[in-house]
Amino acid sequence: MGNWDRAHRRYRLVHAAAEGFTASGSLEPWLPEIEAEYGDFDAFLRDVQVRYFRGIEARLENGSAFAEVAAAYPEMHRLLGAYAGHPALTEGHDRFRRSVLAVTGIDPGVPYEKGTSDVRPVRTRFYRRSLCPVRRPA
Repeated sequence: MGNWDRAHRRYRLVHAAAEGFTASGSLEPWLPEIEAEYGDFDAFLRDVQVRYFRGIEARLENGSAFAEVAAAYPEMHRLLGAYAGHPALTEGHDRFRRSVLAVTGIDPGVPYEKGTSDVRPVRTRFYRRSLCPVRRPA
């Protein structure tokens, strides 16, 4: 099988496992299939994270990118929130924060946190030569 088939299998597995996690609160029933497809659980978590971050990056021009992605992928949001402290997610999270900060000048923080459903940066205005966000005067 080619890469195209693998990409579709993984897409279906990520969404099915995330839905299963939302329904039951556990990934136990999915672990054999996850390990067969990804080799280990860490690779699966990184794939879920990459898919979630791509959704946010695609919507960054919109001020509510984080809320939109959380609404579009609530199962992934809950799954990543539950595993927010997992070591496999650290590198991807750091890379995401650096890239969003470089593009927007805003540190997005953690787009998924345990127990929260909407974490997003405050929309700001920038002075021409300043990298520091400045709130608009009221």
